[in-house]
Amino acid sequence: MSKRMFPITCEQQGVYFDCIIDPENLRYNNPKIISFPVSFAPEDVAEAVCSVLECHPVLFSHFEDRDGSPMQVYADECKAVVEVLNVGDDDIETVKQNFIRVFDISCGPLYRAQVLAAPSCVSLLLDFHHLVYDGASLNILMNEICAAIEGTYPSAEPHSYRDFSDAQHADKTDHKAYFDKMLGGGVTSTSLPSDL
Repeated sequence: MSKRMFPITCEQQGVYFDCIIDPENLRYNNPKIISFPVSFAPEDVAEAVCSVLECHPVLFSHFEDRDGSPMQVYADECKAVVEVLNVGDDDIETVKQNFIRVFDISCGPLYRAQVLAAPSCVSLLLDFHHLVYDGASLNILMNEICAAIEGTYPSAEPHSYRDFSDAQHADKTDHKAYFDKMLGGGVTSTSLPSDL
């Protein structure tokens, strides 16, 4: 198996199969909008966001079925693209509404990012697929984006989702032997009190 490809995790399975059954649904999109004062340079915001996205290879991955097994595939290169779009104040809501659309999980990246430069504000539009982004990811990415905008660029993540998947699918033979020894060959019924 390629080092770029690995089995999906237990946590991803339900979302993956739901996406296969109903690929046009937006329920697994995680859109965010961050507004900045007009004094922020849109190009600086885009550059900061690119630097953060590129530190998280999972965002550039996609999913494939290999011999009946769903696999997550990392991209060979993680080069983020964040478009800066100049818009009028009257166009902001329309652009925001059109930004959220279905992800094709069979090809990455599984994020979208765009900076809107309007006369009244600068807005960062982000959308992530839930297969590669969850609630814990929000705080991490927002902190990194804010730090990058202030000039402190992030470094590559020390532990990736790939590491988590590898650990989850690792050979558990040693674990089984340990518990077999500790439990003495089996578990008999116990007499635990029921909750009142």
